[in-house]
Amino acid sequence: MNNGITSNDCNGAVNKREISRRTSSSTYSSTLFPSKLPYNDGVDDIHLISVRDALDPGYFSQRLSQLDPLLCEAVDLARKMIGIEQNSIKTFQQIIQQKNSLLQTKFIENTQNSQELIIAFNRLCEILGIVMESKLLLANNLFDRQR
Repeated sequence: MNNGITSNDCNGAVNKREISRRTSSSTYSSTLFPSKLPYNDGVDDIHLISVRDALDPGYFSQRLSQLDPLLCEAVDLARKMIGIEQNSIKTFQQIIQQKNSLLQTKFIENTQNSQELIIAFNRLCEILGIVMESKLLLANNLFDRQR
């Protein structure tokens, strides 16, 4: 008996797998669990049947083929997440670069303003020095007149 299971791989190509069973599941399960094995009183027949069905190779192939689309979706989502992360990093780096260039521009501007302020302060000190010298000269002249 042939069981044709098709699944899509992550690139969208279709894989076709033919799973052939040499025997029916009851014959197959009887070879897995021969009747000569001692029966365990703690295990019920329903549990043994479900274990037998789960160990059937067709069951695993069917489950794997059902997981293929989920795996592809997970891979696609992971790729999207990586893309989003890379875009976020680029955007963050651009923002930092823009802020750095803006900060650099402001720093240069503030440095120039500070230099102008220092030049103005030096000039003010020179003017105050001239005023103080003039006052001192005036005070000396007044003192000389009072003698």
